[in-house]
Amino acid sequence: MIIALGIAALAGIALITILIVAGPGWFGGGDESAPQKTVEKLLEAMEEKRADVYLSLWTMGYKDMLQQMMEGMDYAGSMEEFVDEMIFPYESIRFEGMEYRTSIEGSRATVEAVAGKLSITGYEGEEYEAEITDPGDIYFELVEYEGAWHVSKFWFFDMTL
Repeated sequence: MIIALGIAALAGIALITILIVAGPGWFGGGDESAPQKTVEKLLEAMEEKRADVYLSLWTMGYKDMLQQMMEGMDYAGSMEEFVDEMIFPYESIRFEGMEYRTSIEGSRATVEAVAGKLSITGYEGEEYEAEITDPGDIYFELVEYEGAWHVSKFWFFDMTL
């Protein structure tokens, strides 16, 4: 009995030590790379035109808004088809050399693109390029729920391409 209590006490101390050393970032709360990784996945989904991945990274509020748009347009296809047609209206898009600045406050985060290059090729072959030099050009607001970061707002800049 005493041995069992001793083992339980040691296990408890080990757990507390792990929690202190790992810190809140281990649970997704303080790790600034977690929101940035979500943003990187979102941009990759846009490059690859992966509507399923793109949608999985957004909040339910965004998906509800898309659903309302689909209903307002009497769109009969799936949400993924809607994203393919309306959100990905290009032949290709590339985000190159992206650098970010991330700030986290509790369960909210902002990820700003501070450098990089955006290249878009339209369906008719027209090409656009833009250097990202101002953090206001592209930024993302994210919220954390159920242990994961989800994009709640995406500002896709006001630049002349």
